[in-house]
Amino acid sequence: MIARYVFAVLLLFGAGCGAGAGEGDRADRAVVQASTVSVPPVVHASLGDAAALGGADVLTAHNDAARTGWNSRETRLTVANVNARSFGKLFDVHVDGQVFAQPLIVAGVDVPGRGRRNLLLIATEHDSVYAVDADSGRLYWKHTFDGCCGVSAVPATMLYGCNQVAPLVGISATPVIDRRTGTVYVVGKNVERNGNALAFHTTLYALSLATGADRLAPANITATVELSTRGTFAPGSSFVRSLKRYLIGGKLTFDARAQFSRPGLLLANGSVYVAFASHCDREDAHGWIFAYDATTLHKRGAFTTIGDWHDSNGGGIWQSGSGLTADAAGHVFFTTGNGPFDADTGGRDFGDTLLELTPDLAHVRDYFTPSTQDELDQNDADFGGGGLLALPDRRGRYPRLGIISSKLRAILLVDRDRLGGYDAGGPDRVLQTIGSTHDNTRWCIGTCGGPAYYAGPRGEFVFNVWTQDALRAFRLERNTPVPRLVEVAHSPNVFPGLGGATPSVSSDGTRPGSAIVWATTRPGKNIMKTQPIQLFAFDAADVSHILYTGDATLWRNAAGLPFLTPTVANGKVYVGGDRDVSVFGLR
Repeated sequence: MIARYVFAVLLLFGAGCGAGAGEGDRADRAVVQASTVSVPPVVHASLGDAAALGGADVLTAHNDAARTGWNSRETRLTVANVNARSFGKLFDVHVDGQVFAQPLIVAGVDVPGRGRRNLLLIATEHDSVYAVDADSGRLYWKHTFDGCCGVSAVPATMLYGCNQVAPLVGISATPVIDRRTGTVYVVGKNVERNGNALAFHTTLYALSLATGADRLAPANITATVELSTRGTFAPGSSFVRSLKRYLIGGKLTFDARAQFSRPGLLLANGSVYVAFASHCDREDAHGWIFAYDATTLHKRGAFTTIGDWHDSNGGGIWQSGSGLTADAAGHVFFTTGNGPFDADTGGRDFGDTLLELTPDLAHVRDYFTPSTQDELDQNDADFGGGGLLALPDRRGRYPRLGIISSKLRAILLVDRDRLGGYDAGGPDRVLQTIGSTHDNTRWCIGTCGGPAYYAGPRGEFVFNVWTQDALRAFRLERNTPVPRLVEVAHSPNVFPGLGGATPSVSSDGTRPGSAIVWATTRPGKNIMKTQPIQLFAFDAADVSHILYTGDATLWRNAAGLPFLTPTVANGKVYVGGDRDVSVFGLR
């Protein structure tokens, strides 16, 4: 046995080992010291201070933990007044970096010295969080996680040549807000320079909603898990790598440099959930999900989507920024991108899969993997291009439904009580598939993001935008032997670029004439820097009727492609941009 480990050590140093494997274990003291809050003595108001005292909140990505994208408490914007005469862009809020995360709204917050205000929370790739007046653009506080001690957001040039987000990578995942405790949870990415040495950190912060100060000591995200040797000596595997894994044993440590947090954070079960993919397609990166206690930021659990050793890994959780999903029982749902899969034969690999985990992340309760998984993995055609929309529970044979609209040009209606598992020969055991789960294009031809949901006097509807396609409205029919989606209308316009759009819905409950579907164009490399992002509004009762089209901000940087989601609350619409957030409302 001693000889075996001596040989392993010699082999390890002889063949070299990947740098940065333990970077996440380093102390984050310098990162905490670099975290600063600024409260300006002089505010910069774009308009008069006309804050509404109360209203609707948008505290998380796509409005709620089910990711419906629906604000059912919008009393001001209606089909009658959203038009070019009475509605338009009011002002821009200027910030220090690109806004990949969805802007959030908290209504009626007691701001020290300012009274009750509606707050707009903006997170940037410069590792900053802004709290501004949602109705005037007035700055109340700014919290930045870099700026001294050699700590900064990570230049994209340090990330293996990956420019999915550039020039800086800081805060990409949409934060989540606990209204009850007044806490904003946000994940930032930092690099700490000490001479020629670099240390990368991914850190979970808990900030005061009222002041921006740290409410808890930040948590340095890291974990080490045991991997099985199931993938060792597999056909095509490197013999040297396989021998090292067999002799030493498989342990995987979270690498803060290689891993990238894009999905919106989830607050559920008293925990904050954070998920990761990689920067571009790193072969040594895995999909990770973590749970941290919301009151202490102590780690409660960690799960990796690829649990066996392989030369090529993957299974990243990116979802194009869509949030992790929780149902009423607290079970956690998410999708993964391309990577190996062997869960059907007792393995622990879940590439291209919809997963349901227990709240502590200790057990896989259920999963669905399309029968085309091997094809998807070979073609880099991620199944996990969007998250799960958990439809509201209803009585009947299929009370708990879910919808996936992913990088493939398909919509899948699933039974959340029986997700469907995997059948290599097909057909997929889901309730309905609209479109195809085949893809050999290596591009996002479907939806990089997710659909939106609305329940009105005429029934339940789902709105989806595929790449270079119209906004399509589907009615959900439950009074059939098996529930199904039926297309009922589509918009007259086509959304350009890659990834379609992630729509949002606003309405005053089920009041007729109040339901509006909102969606933005996404910058494409051929139209960057010269053509602004456009905001569209559609009549939810008939999306062939465009209510409004208006220009938001420019996206000046051609390197990073954002997945923009409009935020609608209290008579206004907020659209992220490149160092700006555009605010629309009634004139």
